[in-house]
Amino acid sequence: KSIILEPQDVLFLYTDGVTEQRNKGQLNFGDRRLFKALQEASKTCLTAHDYKQQVYKTLNDFRGAEVLDDDQTFLFFQRK
Repeated sequence: KSIILEPQDVLFLYTDGVTEQRNKGQLNFGDRRLFKALQEASKTCLTAHDYKQQVYKTLNDFRGAEVLDDDQTFLFFQRK
């Protein structure tokens, strides 16, 4: 399958380690928090780099001092 990104569209790809990140209370970050983080980022982020920084910060804030126990890979692509 293929898609066409229009100018300024952003594509986000991620591994399950993003949504399965746990915090001190052993709660998963989950799909809902990820969706909310992306919605919030879309209000101020203009570039794929901005999105990456915002999501990375949100994940780290959620995790706190907990050890990262799974790989976390995510990519943002943006058509200029």
